[in-house]
Amino acid sequence: WRRRRGQLDVLRHEIAAPRQAVMDNALFLQRHWPTLTAEKIDWKLDDIFLDGEMIDSLLDKIEYYITGHLKEAKLEFCNVGAAVIKKTIFHQSRLLRSMNLDLSRITHVQADLRIWTKVDKVKATAVFNNLFGNAIKYRKSNESLRIDVTVESLSDRFLIRVSDAGIGVDKGYEDRIFDEGFRTPSAVERAQGSGLGLWLARLYMREIGGDIMLERPRDPTIFRVTLLRWEA
Repeated sequence: WRRRRGQLDVLRHEIAAPRQAVMDNALFLQRHWPTLTAEKIDWKLDDIFLDGEMIDSLLDKIEYYITGHLKEAKLEFCNVGAAVIKKTIFHQSRLLRSMNLDLSRITHVQADLRIWTKVDKVKATAVFNNLFGNAIKYRKSNESLRIDVTVESLSDRFLIRVSDAGIGVDKGYEDRIFDEGFRTPSAVERAQGSGLGLWLARLYMREIGGDIMLERPRDPTIFRVTLLRWEA
């Protein structure tokens, strides 16, 4: 219980940041709406939407600790590339802009993102938000930040690889990064976190028949997300 209480304290701290961001952006829109361009309004609304998703994800974690259960997956047929991956990449723009960077740091081939299958879009979004967010959070430097998304289409499944040139996974800890509450020493030194993101990502993926694994620990770090092919 003390271990879980400590993780809940971390979650409480984590939820404060997106909550404050929602309030700040809403107040900005309220005060400056008549003078803002449509593009600026869209940016602010996208930021609010992203922070709302972050809060939802954190609330799911808290609910798990209270009840011991995760919400059931709600599968729907969609283009995961457009409905989840591209949308998640775009939502990372707020974090990149805060670093004076832009979306060119995250690369993908447009044609590869035609991934028609069944997923729970909320849970799939949480998975890719975690992967992109970790890649940005654990970058070696702003200058070296690069994230690459590739898709391999097989007869029965899609293999989506997210690679980055960040600090990587410490040697000897490769098999533990999906454990509940675990964080590598380098991750602990670099930034605060709950150690639940990758653990939940694997639970979410396996719940819908897919999976996530660490394919390469460093130089570059590569995570592989597997999605089964489903018919409409």
